Amino acid sequence: MIRLFFFLMFLLPIAASAQDTIYVVEQGGQFYVINRTTSPSGYVERAQLIGSAQQLYDYTQGTFARAASQLKQAADVILVADRYWTQAIAEDDAFFKNFGQRPMTAVQQSTDSTFLMDTYALMVGQSVSGLTFTRAADGRLQVSVNGGANKLVHLVNSCMRIDDFTIAGAMNFYQVNPGLWVNAEKTHIITRTEQKWLPYVEQQD
Repeated sequence: MIRLFFFLMFLLPIAASAQDTIYVVEQGGQFYVINRTTSPSGYVERAQLIGSAQQLYDYTQGTFARAASQLKQAADVILVADRYWTQAIAEDDAFFKNFGQRPMTAVQQSTDSTFLMDTYALMVGQSVSGLTFTRAADGRLQVSVNGGANKLVHLVNSCMRIDDFTIAGAMNFYQVNPGLWVNAEKTHIITRTEQKWLPYVEQQD
């Protein structure tokens, strides 16, 4: 007889994705950790034998410790985000001054199609504002909030910095999924409300 004991999703806040369900079952006195990964075509389960209740206890302690270590590493990166952006923007400006090209703009233009074609909104608490993304004359991304002045957007893959976004100054956003960006404090959320642009998918013969 197989008995379900508890779910472990909360033990792996960073390692587990939103499509993963992790839980513990017991069979014949032995405990297993089951990782179920769900996709549009169904799901796949992988079982890991842990052993006795004492071994499960030790495993769970280690899971707490590993997740906390990952969380600390992620926090370290977020804490130096402003320094990263200051240096990256300065290097991009220096490259433009010397060679007339912006490497950061090239990276931005490889991923900014969704912002230019889809519809996005900004949510701050219960307040919702419309966002309009466009490219400036020099090709750099910019955004207007509710039709206001354009603000420069620095976009590098899944990280984004918007200059003068609030009274306090620039704000950094991180991509949670293809249509959702949040700041580290989760006080400001940029969400896609309408999708028009679809990424190219090469057809298999």
